Amino acid sequence: MTIAAQTPPETEREAVAALKEVMWPNGPECSHCGSVSGAAKLKAETTWRCSACKLRFDIRDETPIMGSNAPLHLWLRAIHASIRSSPRLDPEDLARQTRLSVATVTVAQRLVVQALTADNRILRAMVIASGIPADEFDRARGKAMKMEADRCAAEAKKEAKREARRLEKTRRRTQRARAKRRGEATAPAPS
Repeated sequence: MTIAAQTPPETEREAVAALKEVMWPNGPECSHCGSVSGAAKLKAETTWRCSACKLRFDIRDETPIMGSNAPLHLWLRAIHASIRSSPRLDPEDLARQTRLSVATVTVAQRLVVQALTADNRILRAMVIASGIPADEFDRARGKAMKMEADRCAAEAKKEAKREARRLEKTRRRTQRARAKRRGEATAPAPS
């Protein structure tokens, strides 16, 4: 399977091949010791045994979907649909399309947002393995980064206004307290 594909992988084997091609261009990399020499594939579709440290490792290790029971090709389909949908698909609709649970789809949508706004090679690899071309991912990432920067700027502006109101309220309270103390100090004592 080539990574230039515009559609997500249809089978688990295609999904593993696509993710392996993007994540491990030099061959399977042990998540325990980092060795890339001579990992032996085990019976499970996504599992290898490292020849250096002798431990098992999975293509999902160190990914946000580690430990998920959902098939990898369905995860990649959900990621693909999350990026291609504009505006963002409702999680229930996406769950029906991908045959995943709403909770899994919600996580997939969160992963897409993280992949687009963070510099994380594993999330980027998962998005590209889902059939999204690298240039489309980079354009989407650019837009997402601009949207995130705009959101942060708007949030900072709101926070600055809240802080200014809080300081003004504190200043007025202090002035009233001082005026009250001065008024009590200058008031004639009762006879």
